[in-house]
Amino acid sequence: MTLGNFLNDGKSKKLKNQNNQKEMVIQDLLLPVQNSKERTEDITHVIMHCISNVDNNSQDPYNVNAIYNRLRDKGLSTHYMIDREGTIFKLTNENRVAYHAKKDDMPSFPVYPKEVDQYSIGIELLGIRTQGETSDILTKEAYDSIDVSNIEWTNEQYGSLGLLLGDIYKRNPSIVRDGIFGQASNVAGRPFAYSHDSTRYTHNPNWMEGIKDTAKLSELSIPGTHDSMAYKTEVPATDHVYTQSMSLETQLDSGIRFLDMRCRYIDGSFAMHHGPYYLDAMFGDVLNIVTKFLGENPSETILMRVKQEHSEVSDQVFNETLQEYMDRYPTFFWDSKNGSIKNPILGGMRGKIVILRNVNGSDVGLNYPHNFNIQDEYKLDSNWSLYDKWLKVKNHLNNAKQAYPNGSGEAYINYLNGSTGKLPVYPYFVASGHSSPGTWAPRLSTGLTTPGWAHSYPDFPRTTCFLGICTISFEGTNILATDYITKNKLKYAGIVVSDFPGPDLINAVIKVNNHLLGSEVPGDVYQIVTSLNDTSVVDLNRSDNEVTLWSDNGEDNQKWKFVYDEKEGKYLIESMTEENLLLAWNGSHYPRKVVVKQKPAYKPYPDECYWTLRSLGGDYYEIINKGQRVYPGDYMPLWLDVDHSGTTNGTKITVHESNSTKAQKFKLRRV
Repeated sequence: MTLGNFLNDGKSKKLKNQNNQKEMVIQDLLLPVQNSKERTEDITHVIMHCISNVDNNSQDPYNVNAIYNRLRDKGLSTHYMIDREGTIFKLTNENRVAYHAKKDDMPSFPVYPKEVDQYSIGIELLGIRTQGETSDILTKEAYDSIDVSNIEWTNEQYGSLGLLLGDIYKRNPSIVRDGIFGQASNVAGRPFAYSHDSTRYTHNPNWMEGIKDTAKLSELSIPGTHDSMAYKTEVPATDHVYTQSMSLETQLDSGIRFLDMRCRYIDGSFAMHHGPYYLDAMFGDVLNIVTKFLGENPSETILMRVKQEHSEVSDQVFNETLQEYMDRYPTFFWDSKNGSIKNPILGGMRGKIVILRNVNGSDVGLNYPHNFNIQDEYKLDSNWSLYDKWLKVKNHLNNAKQAYPNGSGEAYINYLNGSTGKLPVYPYFVASGHSSPGTWAPRLSTGLTTPGWAHSYPDFPRTTCFLGICTISFEGTNILATDYITKNKLKYAGIVVSDFPGPDLINAVIKVNNHLLGSEVPGDVYQIVTSLNDTSVVDLNRSDNEVTLWSDNGEDNQKWKFVYDEKEGKYLIESMTEENLLLAWNGSHYPRKVVVKQKPAYKPYPDECYWTLRSLGGDYYEIINKGQRVYPGDYMPLWLDVDHSGTTNGTKITVHESNSTKAQKFKLRRV
């Protein structure tokens, strides 16, 4: 059967993009079964490559038939291939391991016990990389002879890739936060920091859980959204109106903790607006969603800027209406004690909405903008003003970085968004630098090239190169800020507010808080003493490796070394009887016994081996396990617990949901 006949006869799966503009088809083009093997591990990564037949035929480098045959004959494979027109071919089912990557090709890939392929989905995009990246197979003369239209990826490929990745994420929530790698210049090193999709690409419903209660607002780095409700309108609008693509529920679930709410006063109620555009929601709808989220995730807090938009009632009327809304949810709003608290601690904000009142005449919440150091230069005269906007964002990130060690007590807010000043400038462009709104649309060219303008826009990327001349392309503030935060290893970024945030931007800001996770204790040896009687200690029974409560006898089986894992932001607790024994739990539903487990030879260690400390004051702590996986990628934290609050020798130590009793309160006594 010819390839053409195979395509006509093959099965296909249809996907629509979120705007239903066109339908994409996934066409089965399966490689022989011997080109893959059974998968035994969760999928945690997606790896994208360029592929072509350029070394065999530089004038026809994208012949699908030829590329398929090469993979087949070499015993190689991939899961998906996207041709230049955006057609998606499935070459291997996801439940099988495709032979598409090697560990030495991926230096930043986590150390796993099996090969990289076992944990990843491979996507090949028909494309030719830069001359430097193809120098091992092509001479410079041969490369220069290639039609420039055959280099890099097409708009159609970017569109199909966005649809495919969204579909993969939905079906594989086990994919980790930093789980996209690229082996080509088109994607390698460029973070997934912009998303114009409604899909949830990351899952952070309780990321504040492990942060110490004493962390002040001015110490927290928080991802936020600008004009948070501008993801839908009552009537169709143009791209200058929309600033988000995720629903409010999805924003919260993804980790957004700063919301920008623009309220129009109408007959005693607030309608959500972006300028004159009604966003098809009322403020009551917003509060229903946010309070439901906080009820389910009481470890979190939501900062909510409230501003009057497209109405002109007095501050008194606006404040009275806001108070009426607040009175409907009396337990969900943070109390500033008549404005006396200006830099609250997280412990006091958990489970609460903190109003940032962008209106005078009230002491509700925090005064906005006076309690904050804010960068909000949002007007761009043209697309070429994007670099000036980025410099303002970059400067504010640097100012926050410099201010943090000085303990100024002032929280920083940095708005990445921008839009029209004089000429049309769309929010999606400022966030992405793209030529169109799509998540994977290509960058727009500035019109400048190197070497002639080599010193222009130094932070913008140099892309398509031909005969030594490279295009200088725009880059979005979301991508630039994510790179800056990650590469500079910031300890403080402040509140980072954006349009269309992608998972890498959200997660980069969240990770800045790693040094605030739990309570930091010196990496030393401790006894873990129950607060039930302040004498009995956590004890290892070496005969069965179970952990119980026992009277203090000073032996090594009652001593534990706390070792902080910087990457995980959590502790490993080693038994002093043998350093390769880690405090963990048995992974069963009930009873959830605490045991010791042999330290594996590879990282990351099993989830049940990681612990967070939460200070309760004095030398007392809650000791919180990473928890039980509810479904791939989502965990329910579990607390170290003395079974039934017993104090007799041999009482089992377990892990349990939080109950705020003395059974979950322990003193760390250094020995």
